[in-house]
Amino acid sequence: MDDWKQRARQAQVNLKSARHGDREAALQDAAGDLDVNTVRRWVAAVSFLDRLEISAPDVRKSLETASFSEVEVLARWSLFDGKGALDAAQRVARGAYSARTLTAAMHKARREKGSAARSESYEAEYRASIQSAAGRVISDLLGGDLSVPEVLYKDSGDPPVDFRYVRIVADERPRTVAAIVVGPYRIANMYTKRRFEWLFRACALAWAYDDVVVLLPEAEVMDTYREWILGMRRRAFEAAARHVHGSQSAVHRLPNVHVVCPVPGRPAKQRSPERAGPKKKM
Repeated sequence: MDDWKQRARQAQVNLKSARHGDREAALQDAAGDLDVNTVRRWVAAVSFLDRLEISAPDVRKSLETASFSEVEVLARWSLFDGKGALDAAQRVARGAYSARTLTAAMHKARREKGSAARSESYEAEYRASIQSAAGRVISDLLGGDLSVPEVLYKDSGDPPVDFRYVRIVADERPRTVAAIVVGPYRIANMYTKRRFEWLFRACALAWAYDDVVVLLPEAEVMDTYREWILGMRRRAFEAAARHVHGSQSAVHRLPNVHVVCPVPGRPAKQRSPERAGPKKKM
């Protein structure tokens, strides 16, 4: 295995066992005398290969000798054009690209995607920018140790989520945590207009996950989101209590949905039309 892959795997192991507050040190330990951001890039590239292992194992095997630069570009490409990235990966395996020509092809593909690609790129860039902060906020909120997140996780017929974690709490079974990013939108009032769509989606996911965390980029509307969730939990409790014996049974039916702001402020100034509704994941 290439050295960068070995060190990325070590970083993944370190992160899984690191306690909250020690994650940066875990990454630095894998980095050695290199910049810690280099290790983050390694981990992102290896995570892409891991996803290929499940979705396209033959392509994954063909990339065994691909350089880090090539895998990193493919990983970035996959964020806005999964099929295009898969086709490019097959061409890389045949030796049709160098790292330079592969990068140029990725940029060309992004331009050809037009406004949809710009939206998805913006979405992917924001997701990547908050990944570490989201993990810290969720760990503080729920307690226990969080696994390294699976990004854009999708299982069977369930709708994808932005981040999927496994939460480990002493003497308890592992618990699953789904995190979804609202938007992100470039026009602030869209967070209010689309609130119900996102929160209904979070409540639906709560049937499949132990906890669902709504990552809200716009802190100013946080209270309205939380008030809606509290009202929904109250109505769910009252409805359940009418059909089951004892209030404790009703409590188990309540959706565990939480709303947090991973970083203060909006993700970007208005520059182009907002995304139209929730991500096309459902």
